[in-house]
Amino acid sequence: MGPDVDLVSYQGPPTTGPATTKLVAFKYWFIYNGMFRTWLKLNSWSRLPRDHPHIVPFDSVVLDPHTDCIVGFTTEYIPSGTLHANNATTRPFRLQWLRQLLSVVDDLNYRYGMMHQDIAPRNLLINERGNLRIFDFNYSIMIEKHYSPAHDDIKGVVFTLYEIITLDEHFREVPFEEQDMEAVLGMESWAKHPDVKLDAEVSEFRAVLAEWVTKRKEKGSFPPAETWVRWPEMPKPPVVSVPTYLYGDDGSKTTTGTERKSVRVVTRKELIDMGTPFWDWERPAGYKLREALEESPAGYKLRERLERKAGVAKEVDGLVKEKEVIVAELERLVTRAERNKKDEDDMKKEKEATRTEVKRLMNKAERIKKDDNDIKKGKEAIKMEIDHLMNKAERIKKDDDDIRKEKEAIKTAAKRLMKEAKRIEKEGERLKRADEGLKEEKERFKIKEEELVTHLNSMKRMRERIVEGERRMKKMQARLEEGTEEIQQEWVDEADRYLKQLEEWLEEDEIYRKNVQKWVKEEEDRGKLTRGGWRQRMQEWLDAGEEEWRIMEE
Repeated sequence: MGPDVDLVSYQGPPTTGPATTKLVAFKYWFIYNGMFRTWLKLNSWSRLPRDHPHIVPFDSVVLDPHTDCIVGFTTEYIPSGTLHANNATTRPFRLQWLRQLLSVVDDLNYRYGMMHQDIAPRNLLINERGNLRIFDFNYSIMIEKHYSPAHDDIKGVVFTLYEIITLDEHFREVPFEEQDMEAVLGMESWAKHPDVKLDAEVSEFRAVLAEWVTKRKEKGSFPPAETWVRWPEMPKPPVVSVPTYLYGDDGSKTTTGTERKSVRVVTRKELIDMGTPFWDWERPAGYKLREALEESPAGYKLRERLERKAGVAKEVDGLVKEKEVIVAELERLVTRAERNKKDEDDMKKEKEATRTEVKRLMNKAERIKKDDNDIKKGKEAIKMEIDHLMNKAERIKKDDDDIRKEKEAIKTAAKRLMKEAKRIEKEGERLKRADEGLKEEKERFKIKEEELVTHLNSMKRMRERIVEGERRMKKMQARLEEGTEEIQQEWVDEADRYLKQLEEWLEEDEIYRKNVQKWVKEEEDRGKLTRGGWRQRMQEWLDAGEEEWRIMEE
């Protein structure tokens, strides 16, 4: 059927009768390169419900009878061909199929938490009941782990419908990230291929698609649900037995035993060298298989069954189409009957209204005939009404002129207001910049404030040290009065060290005070210190520093 996909059959288990032969599509892979695609396809597809009306059902896993390792898997076989192989030039594409595609994509994304990422006509089938089904999940991902907006299934749906209608596939000839879905949606018209057959106008297909795309964009995110399917990442290669070899000088190779290690693939040659049994399951080449099938009774029966199944599918398509035509005709007849019934009711009402009007006119004619004076009065009244209307028309004309002048005045005022709005906008931007500058100044003042507070705290600690020094000096003085010459000398040395340290503290404080006064002078020159009470706060800091200075000098 295609690369690494064969049509096979097996005996199904008996249910209410004898066992039946089941036709399935067998998908397999036999080399490590690209095996993760088969892993994704097997794990994602097998976790989807098998009774979903628009997903090709997963059938079974195929195991190697010798090792119980997975060789591949099977899915239900649908003989109608894909929408790419059997396109709309041979089978009219229905609006119903588009709605079914939109429905199954929503289910995959929102109900099962999966992004297909390869929606295209080649991955869509029509079963024998005339329903669309999607398959081939080798690019599918779990939304909660690997979702990317650039790979959203909306893009695949848009390109798929465009390709079905126009047979133009050039939008997908560039890398996926460069494919422009909006360019397709924004086209004024889609040129339907002359050989393509549709059961509705192109505009109807586009309207259904546009409505769905809008709803999807409005939904945005994918809220997790209990029904989301999840599967494990592909594991590392397993630890298996592989042969060990001894190589001779003449290039010969001799099997010496086996060892166990993690390898990606064990070749058939290695299995033979180890004497390990293996499953010889692969079929002959495609052309040989076709020749053998054509010549064998089994092949004839298989071909007969496929042709019969395809004929049934074609007949079902014809019946479904005929049913749709009949339903459309019935709807048209019902609409026409309702319209006729409404026309009959309108005619009855119109006849009644006509009779009433005739009676009224006849009564009016009798009254006019009996009284000529009333006619003259009526003429005078009509003339007066005409004069009144003429005067009113003059007033309306004058009002129109006034309105036109008012419009001009409003237009002039609007221009003036627009200029004023622009000026206000510029003023707002200027105030915004000024506010940002003020914020920067506040930050800078805050840093200075923190430095000043730190220094004041340092001065307080110095004061505490001075008090401690005085206490120590008094103690030393007491010892001096009753002590020896050695104690006196010790006291003098201690006093010298203390006075020297005190002088260093006072010099440091003097330098810092000068720096603070210099900074205050610079800020005053810049005109910044007067804002927000900063001058008062600076003075309070300086006064506090003066008090600490006075105490330390004492």
